[in-house]
Amino acid sequence: MKVFICIFASILGLTIGNPAGIGGGHGLIGGGAHGGGGLIGGGGHGQGYDERPDPFHFQYGVHDDKYYTDFSEVRSGDEAGNIKGEYHVHLPDGRIQHVIYHADGNYGGTIMEVKYDGEARHPDVVHHGGHGHGGGIGGGIGGGHGIVG
Repeated sequence: MKVFICIFASILGLTIGNPAGIGGGHGLIGGGAHGGGGLIGGGGHGQGYDERPDPFHFQYGVHDDKYYTDFSEVRSGDEAGNIKGEYHVHLPDGRIQHVIYHADGNYGGTIMEVKYDGEARHPDVVHHGGHGHGGGIGGGIGGGHGIVG
């Protein structure tokens, strides 16, 4: 019987209780006379949940000559949910990509400004014989894949 009462009370608390820290409520379930302290659930201190984000600021960078890695970022946000930041990345083609962005806390979208420094450089393409270009032993059919014509 005790097990049934515990299970019933748990299910009842899960179905009609508020998460801790939200609301407060009154009565036996999920509250009390002073916004908390009921028999089941409890939670809250009579205040609503503050949904505003905390302001923040961070930056980081990585530079590794061995693996040709070089990038960094700076980002900050305010209580309204607006986020501003910028980052740069050294691309494999030799250019540096700079991105400055602003995200609107009112879900108005993100605006990005992208710039590149330098000129893209690609390695010279070296063709090796024997791959469909008529190469191979005796100029065989299929470019030297073992079929002699």
